[in-house]
Amino acid sequence: IISNANQLVGTTVTFKEISNNISKPFIEKKLTEYLKSEFAWFLELHKNKGYQIIINGSPIIHDELISNQEDFNVEIQDTNGKDTHTFNCKFIQWSRKLVDEYSRFYFINEEEKLKYQKTTKLNNKGDQFYHSIIVKSPFFENFVYDENEDNNGTAKLFNFREDSKIFNKLINELNNYLKKKRKPFLRNYASVLIKEFEEQKVMPEFGKNKWDEVRKDELETLVKELYEVEPALFVKLNVEQKKTFLHLLNLVLDSDERESLFKILENVIDLDFEERQELEKILKTTKLSNIIKALRLVHDRLIVLNKLKELVFKHELKANEVNHLQKVIEEHYWILGEEYNFVCSAEVKFEEALRRYIYVLRGEDVKTKIEHPDKLKEVDIFVTGQDYRNGIHNIIIELKSPTSVKKLTNLQLGQIEKYKSTILAIDEFNDLSCQWSFYLIGQDYDTDISEKIDSAKNHGLKNLVIQSKNYKIFVFKWSEIINDVEIRLRWLNEKLQVEREKLTNESTSAQQIIEDLKSNSAKANTTNPLLKEIDIYKN
Repeated sequence: IISNANQLVGTTVTFKEISNNISKPFIEKKLTEYLKSEFAWFLELHKNKGYQIIINGSPIIHDELISNQEDFNVEIQDTNGKDTHTFNCKFIQWSRKLVDEYSRFYFINEEEKLKYQKTTKLNNKGDQFYHSIIVKSPFFENFVYDENEDNNGTAKLFNFREDSKIFNKLINELNNYLKKKRKPFLRNYASVLIKEFEEQKVMPEFGKNKWDEVRKDELETLVKELYEVEPALFVKLNVEQKKTFLHLLNLVLDSDERESLFKILENVIDLDFEERQELEKILKTTKLSNIIKALRLVHDRLIVLNKLKELVFKHELKANEVNHLQKVIEEHYWILGEEYNFVCSAEVKFEEALRRYIYVLRGEDVKTKIEHPDKLKEVDIFVTGQDYRNGIHNIIIELKSPTSVKKLTNLQLGQIEKYKSTILAIDEFNDLSCQWSFYLIGQDYDTDISEKIDSAKNHGLKNLVIQSKNYKIFVFKWSEIINDVEIRLRWLNEKLQVEREKLTNESTSAQQIIEDLKSNSAKANTTNPLLKEIDIYKN
């Protein structure tokens, strides 16, 4: 039944005994929900008139579909500035899509009679921001709607140009209001979107090291902010298209071609001037914030490297292998490379090392048993890295403290060769796609080892001593390890500093320069009381 309870006159429509085959669950779960979505806007628009839809004696409660609502006023002056028109507005955000109704503005007069309606600027944008705005004002009392269309295909709404100007201003104000209301909604939903992408496995894969964490954060931030500007970029794509687009975004970020991305997106999506400015700002801000994160990470790593120098080169500290050097490398194995994952360190036998190794590679916790005379041997550090193109690369490291061993000899080299023989004799460790590197690191090495390094130079690998099918043995000085990492970090630090300076120094307008200088510490103190005394500003 559709009825108007507040008036004695009106229309009541009743459907009786439609069919005995329609079940009660169907009416409650399907039909009622459908009618609720179909007429929610109508019931809200005529809320004060008492209109109802009643099914089997129970009225439909459309309020359940309202997730957010707000009353607000818009005031607009005539062009002469004498009269002000007040528009009482009500914003409604729907929790789901209405059946056949777009997101619209509804314009009613003081008697709440609908005079006109039109879709909002944010209608059908590819997101789930379903909304309506009801606008009430005496301004619409003499509202004239001309059925004839002008040359532009736009309906003539007013007889007077002044009214048309006021109405256009109103529409602009309402659309701006909707943009502000939509922002937090999209921001919250963007996090849900990232989770959906991860479940669909369309996001690029990243390692677990700190650098890849920065890269992952950068991509996720960009996706969220692009979604806030234009949700249709993502939601109207199928799974394969999403995967392609997200990998393209990541490739652009890695290649630092943000300007090219901006040009591509401009041609793909329809953006107004404000949205173009916002997109440009997002690409710049995202880059700057991630450069700052990377700089902080580089700075922290340089501190770690300096502390490692002290442990190695300050012999008076008497740093030992297990309690000091191993601890640093174990917690900061990025020193060996960004692509590696920690497997185990000292006091872990080969059987336990194999169990952890399988878990790191395959995520399986498998209890293993090794039959080998050296199965109870321990290694200082064991890390592994997996590359789908080049297979698995593992590194076993034997560390020697300069306090206990001044020069590495064949004695220490024999120790790491025993590790190699043990590992290669265990089938589970010996996948054909696995490459093994064994590092012996100490303060210095003797003549025998130096000659072995010279003999292996033809392989083109620095500090290589022995190379065979799937394994290599290297001997390094602590100074060589530390210097290589320090050179890499300082180069990266300088490059990031230059990039940060470029971004922070760019100005888009003269006014922006003035705003930027406001917070500059070189600014003179214009609040000096002496200046006030001599009244310098009047002169």
